[in-house]
Amino acid sequence: MTRCTFVLIVLLQGVAAMTGASQEKSTASFQEDYAGQVRGLFRKFCYECHSGSVVEADLDLEQFNSVAEIQRNTKPWIRVLRMLDTRQMPPMESLQPSDDDRMLLRSWTRSLLENEARAHAGDPGPVVLRRLNNSEYNYTIGDLTGIESLDPTKEFPVDGAAGEGFINTGDALSMSPNLIGKYLGAGKAVAQHAVFTPTGMRWSRSNTRRNVVDAMMQQIRDFSTNYGSAPAGILSAGVTK
Repeated sequence: MTRCTFVLIVLLQGVAAMTGASQEKSTASFQEDYAGQVRGLFRKFCYECHSGSVVEADLDLEQFNSVAEIQRNTKPWIRVLRMLDTRQMPPMESLQPSDDDRMLLRSWTRSLLENEARAHAGDPGPVVLRRLNNSEYNYTIGDLTGIESLDPTKEFPVDGAAGEGFINTGDALSMSPNLIGKYLGAGKAVAQHAVFTPTGMRWSRSNTRRNVVDAMMQQIRDFSTNYGSAPAGILSAGVTK
């Protein structure tokens, strides 16, 4: 290891240690403010509608006992900041904070959210393993078999949309035991369209052996019509069970 490399490593370790200490101090500072004045203001102006048995807009602020709990679930606090910025909350008929109190709540909440955004910059969050939604599954089966009329998900429940409004979000694509059974049933129904021949496998629009044989016999008749005649009685006799 060269001297320059050693010095660079030492400097990087020092920067990392300073960054970690700064982040820890920042979190502690947020906690001190929250435990002191900030939570008291939220309790005074917001808990009437957002705590206990009365939880308007599915927002329970009383559940956040510490900054650490807020850091684990910042999504509701984005809504809180929006309501404070637009003065939609507290509602006009409720007790209103002074301009200084409102400014304190806004600045503290915004600073905390910005701090969390910087701390997790570049982190996409948990990536869940998702299944195909109903449309994607139908299209996949159609591409596989070449039969676009197949509808294997016709008995499946409707895909639910996540908060973003999309039906291909992993968090919204749940898999229940009942749905697994429907997947197995759909797979069996699709497999009934498979036709095995001496040269491999192909897919047929029909799903019964009789219909498949009739289609193959028709192909032989068409070939015979175009390229010559077959021995008498072979093609006209049909196929017996």
